[in-house]
Amino acid sequence: HKFELNAVPCGPEPTKTFRVPLGSSVTQTLRFKHYSKAAADYTVTMGLGADSPFEMETVPVKALAATDNQGVLTITEIIFTPSKLGEVRDTLSLSSPLGGDYTVILAGTGMQPKPRGPLDVKNGGSIPIPVKNVFPDATTDFEFVVDQGGASFSLKENKKTLAAKKDDVLTVNYKKDGEITSGRVLVSARGVTWVIYLRGTD
Repeated sequence: HKFELNAVPCGPEPTKTFRVPLGSSVTQTLRFKHYSKAAADYTVTMGLGADSPFEMETVPVKALAATDNQGVLTITEIIFTPSKLGEVRDTLSLSSPLGGDYTVILAGTGMQPKPRGPLDVKNGGSIPIPVKNVFPDATTDFEFVVDQGGASFSLKENKKTLAAKKDDVLTVNYKKDGEITSGRVLVSARGVTWVIYLRGTD
């Protein structure tokens, strides 16, 4: 008998599922086998291209040479940073002339932001609070308001326009008024609100 054996591309890897509050990121480990007896670099392609909320920690993905037919385990990280509420799906493709092609289905969900704090602020001082525009649009208008503890806590500014993916800082001042030592700041943009709790200290 004569047998002809042909290698065919492997099917998609199990779906990777991510859930994280808007404004945060989460990382998951991806493992796959590299069977070539030579080391290889795998190129990375996202189905959504530059609009994808997924990215690889390292590009290209480097695989060591396999020493036997069992292959060598290759480990890399996938980062999900949502830019909107709700679910988004994408396809990750890893490709190498030596190692072949791998496909991974990615499913990420951007959830409502979790409250932060309480953040301590010294009496007569201030605290910088990081603010990031996670939205993909060219610019986004942000509004800031102290909705609790306004007698003791104040803001340097109430509005700011941020470019896409830009990091900035919101400065909160604290000057104790009577017995008011706790406060809350709301950061709002595009129907999403981030809640930050404050605690004044002496």
